Amino acid sequence: MSTPVAAVLAVIAVSLATSCRPSHSSEVSSSTGAGGVALPEDAEAGPPAVSRKIDLHFYLDSSGSMKDFLTAAKPGLHNYFEKVLNQAGNVLSESWDANVTFWRFGEGEPRPLDEEALHRFLTPAAFTDRSTHIEKAIEHNEHGAQEPKGNDRHQVKIILTDLWQNENRAGDLAQRLDEAYLNQEPMAVGVLGVRSAFHGKADLPKADPDSADSMPFYFLVSGRAPDVRFAIKHLVEDLKIADKDHFEIVFARAPASRLVHYLKVDSADKKSAISLYDKLVPGSRDKFPVITNVRHDLTLNMEEPAGEPRVTLGPYIKLSMHPKVTAVAYRKSEEMPDSKAQDQLTVATDVDPRQITVHRSLLDAGTMYRFRIDLVQDWEQPLIDLDAWNLENPQDMVNGRFPEDAGGQRPGRTLSLRHFLNVLRLKMRQHETPVARYYLYLQTN
Repeated sequence: MSTPVAAVLAVIAVSLATSCRPSHSSEVSSSTGAGGVALPEDAEAGPPAVSRKIDLHFYLDSSGSMKDFLTAAKPGLHNYFEKVLNQAGNVLSESWDANVTFWRFGEGEPRPLDEEALHRFLTPAAFTDRSTHIEKAIEHNEHGAQEPKGNDRHQVKIILTDLWQNENRAGDLAQRLDEAYLNQEPMAVGVLGVRSAFHGKADLPKADPDSADSMPFYFLVSGRAPDVRFAIKHLVEDLKIADKDHFEIVFARAPASRLVHYLKVDSADKKSAISLYDKLVPGSRDKFPVITNVRHDLTLNMEEPAGEPRVTLGPYIKLSMHPKVTAVAYRKSEEMPDSKAQDQLTVATDVDPRQITVHRSLLDAGTMYRFRIDLVQDWEQPLIDLDAWNLENPQDMVNGRFPEDAGGQRPGRTLSLRHFLNVLRLKMRQHETPVARYYLYLQTN
């Protein structure tokens, strides 16, 4: 089964720190000070933890367009919508210590539902709202602030909708999600699209009463990034949603896995060896290379351990990264930032293996440095491979129906989905998103 993407929301941060091996003990003392060189504070930091306790608020789109998901599935299709109504409450409450509240929305303000209410929506007559105001569900906070001070229970909001809405204001929805969540560093927005059996008139101009055999519905999941990914993971796995029937994207400013990655390096010039001496930095062995006796420029190949694969945010997000290099220098037992780090050490991410170049002439003699390289996701590239889910123009339909595929079925698509997701992507461009970090120690002669 697919795991959350992280999606959303995302990207790699890399830090490298290098150190030169001294020829005798007095050099260690003069360049680092007694015990002055240490591991970085985040050396052993794990991935962000999932909240132990949450308040989960589930919003069901109760507008008329949703009732057409209540239909018998044709061969080769599945009715996941009915499965959600039957099981989602239990899946979410049993996955962690969660207080779950249910709401319906469409016309006016969201209205509370009791614990058994989702089952009552297994009949089409329950979907009575004549308009769809998804923005009301996004902004609704009658249950309290997202992160109440002094409360150890975090908030997660899940909105179940087909994304058909009044005035087709997809960009406006993305803007509201950004204002409510993405502009806060620990928060994320996840989009889980699910293709389910459908029979009826798609909510489009001049649509036929039998316009599609299947249509997507969506979970919009918002909260702390680890909780968003956790919720999507359990929805997919516990509801047994097939890979071909769903996609997921998480928009987040933090990586899904641990930020700090271990690193090995070797010389890109086989005629020029490097001197590694991890005893200068206790605890650095097989994690953060310590290079000594640096007398001239070096080009190093980055060897990333097999157990730490390169970060990917899933098939829909094309990573566009740039390295951000910072450094500290150890002088007279003090750790001091070095403003020239970006020039002293450069990283090429467009070659395989990635390479580090050390510019020796810009480094001070007899000095120990710790370099940190963050690989930062730019969110510059448009989202890809969404053609099976996105409808650019209702005129792409034929006589009010979606075209048949090779199997003779008519899969429906969501109007302006790509625009909605790309507005979220553009909002992410405002923020730095590190996805991996490497450290390298370097000591000059």
